Amino acid sequence: MADQFIVMVTSHGVIKKSELTEFDNPMARGIIAVSLDDGDELIGAKITHGNNYISWARTKAKPSASMRAMFAAWAARLAAYGRWT
Repeated sequence: MADQFIVMVTSHGVIKKSELTEFDNPMARGIIAVSLDDGDELIGAKITHGNNYISWARTKAKPSASMRAMFAAWAARLAAYGRWT
């Protein structure tokens, strides 16, 4: 399990990456992997090696200006490496 992480995403857009080893020795009361606000819920969790690109989209989401800028930078980087067609 070396260099493995779990990435968790909530419905309110919280994204948390934790080392998988943090879950090796749970206490009797359990482990709080991610804190949720009222009305928020975990909608996905995936295992990664920490060197993957992760993108998450919702069908009715309206991206913010910072998200659009981040996506434009990501697309430009992929194009520079010849991975965007």
